[in-house]
Amino acid sequence: CEFLSGNFDAAERLIEVLLQRGASKIDRAAVYHLKVLIHVLKSENPQAVDSALTCLRLFGIDIPAHPSPEQVQAEYDTMWRALEERPIESLIDLPLMTDPELLAAMQVLSVLLGPAYFTDIQLHRLHLCRMVNLSIRHGISGPSAHGCGFLGFILGPAFHRYDEAYRFGKLACDLAEKHDFLAYKARTYVAMALIAL
Repeated sequence: CEFLSGNFDAAERLIEVLLQRGASKIDRAAVYHLKVLIHVLKSENPQAVDSALTCLRLFGIDIPAHPSPEQVQAEYDTMWRALEERPIESLIDLPLMTDPELLAAMQVLSVLLGPAYFTDIQLHRLHLCRMVNLSIRHGISGPSAHGCGFLGFILGPAFHRYDEAYRFGKLACDLAEKHDFLAYKARTYVAMALIAL
């Protein structure tokens, strides 16, 4: 309530209390999610990245704040290997992600998208590939659609794969519609609009 009322100082104090009292990783991820959003609204992108990466480590997802191009390439290559020659469009048939801890981690990865873009383009690229990798291995969620859409946004300019960029953007929109990921529909359509520019 303090956050939604714009009382960021009070919200930040409560967040620190909640982080100490969080009974589970899922509870703490929900608190970290709010913490990242507050940092973003205050244009504190490095702090938002730090909070998100700290949270992700709770789930065994270790992403460097400033990855090297080689680390990005390795994650990118892992993604294509995970597809195993399947067409991008076939990801529409993946099962839904059911692991509550992975779902919590994916929500934090989703909120990391903006701060990563504004702090380190290599982090932005690596984290989007990681979102898609997790989705291929563990199932689809609302954040998966968000991640696939913005992966499409970077595939052309960063990796010169413009056809695949469009196909990932289209997949993102199809996933959002098929599973009615209401909270992620606008985000996926923004990604597709950016791909189409």
